[in-house]
Amino acid sequence: MPPPPLPPSTEDATGCLSWLDSQKAKSVAFIGFGTVVNIPNSEIEELAEALEVCRIPFLWSLRDNMRDCLPNGFLDRTITHGKVVPWAPQIQVLGHSSIGVHMTHCGANSVYESIANGVPMICRPFFADNKLNARLIADEWRVGVRIDGGVFTKTGVAKSLDLILEREQGRTIRSRVQALKELVLKASAPGGRATQDFKILVEKITSVTDPVASTKHTKNVNYLIVDSHVSGLVMYGAGKGKEHGKMGFNDIECRGSGDQSGNLIGGVKECEGFWVGNTFSDDI
Repeated sequence: MPPPPLPPSTEDATGCLSWLDSQKAKSVAFIGFGTVVNIPNSEIEELAEALEVCRIPFLWSLRDNMRDCLPNGFLDRTITHGKVVPWAPQIQVLGHSSIGVHMTHCGANSVYESIANGVPMICRPFFADNKLNARLIADEWRVGVRIDGGVFTKTGVAKSLDLILEREQGRTIRSRVQALKELVLKASAPGGRATQDFKILVEKITSVTDPVASTKHTKNVNYLIVDSHVSGLVMYGAGKGKEHGKMGFNDIECRGSGDQSGNLIGGVKECEGFWVGNTFSDDI
């Protein structure tokens, strides 16, 4: 869906939006790594030193328990061009006209929110899907860059900021991410491709009442799972019970779709077998 409109800056208790109001368009580096990532102390120091030397306006969302890793006097020396907060309203920040780049761990939500707001990214992935997302950003979509060497260094951070905010290559990257933003917004608009695909998926799920005429093997219950975290939507079953060896999903946990009694979402009741695309089968 399109990003929500920004609230009045005066309603932002963190002070981030009012501070951004005073900055030039596309000039600020927003730095945020979610609520789970623990950045090595040495990298926090390197990042801080780069921000201090470059004197690029920055907004840094840094948890309070990590502030002790900042160089002594850093906050005082950067008070004229930087702001460090324990938490920032990321969606609203990325939608602000002053944001020029997002330095991110490449978590899925951060990536989607950056693209939806047309903001280029500097990638420092850490775990899970971060590295795959960084590859998509830098190599496939080409709407950002990876940090040199895979870790924050003073020279690497300075180089990436200069490239995105000052160089011709950065302007090209910004053009690409704007084009991708328009594509995403068009697809998610009423009547758009993504909207229609999702509508079709919901209709197919809710139209299924009992895909198997017989429920003689009630111990072998499938849970319908919709996985939208990959390219396209994948539907598959996960067997529970003693007689599910043939299903090929023995190690998949049932999640988010029902309970141990076989009560499933979308009107789906007990069923055997597995799903392949739109086809149900009771054998593999």
